[in-house]
Amino acid sequence: MTSITRAEVDFGVFLLHRIAERWHKTVPQTYLALHESGILDGYVFPCYDTLHTLGTDLLGG
Repeated sequence: MTSITRAEVDFGVFLLHRIAERWHKTVPQTYLALHESGILDGYVFPCYDTLHTLGTDLLGG
């Protein structure tokens, strides 16, 4: 397992809240869905360097 930086965690929390808002779900419901799908560890954290530069337009915001 690779270590996750503070910046990556902060970004993950930011995404989690934005997606929960967009999906009209609670943050825990959203986290569970993202965690179970593997998208956090398999995509969001490994691709942080690119994703955090894209802005919020991709989230429908």
